[in-house]
Amino acid sequence: MYVGIDISKHKHTFAIINGEGKVIKEAQDFDNSHDGFYLLLKALQSVGGQIKIGFESTGHYSVNLKHFLIEHGYSFMEVNPVLIKRFSESTTIRKTKTDKIDAITISKYLATVDYNPTSTKYYHIYHLKSLTRMYNKQVSDLGKAKVELRNLLDQAFPEFQKFFTDLYGKTPLLILKKAKSLKQIANLSNKQYDLYRKSSQGKFSYPRFLKLKDLAKSSIGINSKTLFFQIHLAIDKIENLQEMVLMLEEEI
Repeated sequence: MYVGIDISKHKHTFAIINGEGKVIKEAQDFDNSHDGFYLLLKALQSVGGQIKIGFESTGHYSVNLKHFLIEHGYSFMEVNPVLIKRFSESTTIRKTKTDKIDAITISKYLATVDYNPTSTKYYHIYHLKSLTRMYNKQVSDLGKAKVELRNLLDQAFPEFQKFFTDLYGKTPLLILKKAKSLKQIANLSNKQYDLYRKSSQGKFSYPRFLKLKDLAKSSIGINSKTLFFQIHLAIDKIENLQEMVLMLEEEI
């Protein structure tokens, strides 16, 4: 039995033919919903025998149906829409195109080609693809956020970037988060130094602390609270994205 399914956003259409090309079940619409999926399942169970299911590759509109079919023990084959179009043109001179006609056409096409169903590993592949796509997006956004921070520092405190080996380390980001202006960095107190020394686990020495203050005093940067407000937002974005990247890595 060959089952052709025409995929749409809100509803799908299926038709079933046998090996001789006889229509066993006329094309019928079913909703992209729980009730609709079970209407299809009931039809598949009623015909019995070996069932081959096919539909065109249509992006994410078929994702839920794919999972449903796998959960109920059915395989399926995705077909390039171009191949279906060529097959249709070679078998009929009619130009009419409807979901019901397309479902029948897909059924007939399935009967003429080797059935190469999607791997049973589809679940894992789908979720890995989804996660890695999101991971790559967050990594890209993280890169942009870091460039944004550097651009802001070019205006607010250009010497700061050269002072720290790792601009995105815990201590330099903490210093920037605590400061509301360039002048505040120039006037940091010893009490504030203790906070930065602890965050660096003692690596941020007192002489370097004094040097940072001197750099702030002689900086060509713009003493602007607005720039530092934007710096704080950029840092929040960087830290949130870093956390998301780590979570995605673990999930992958």
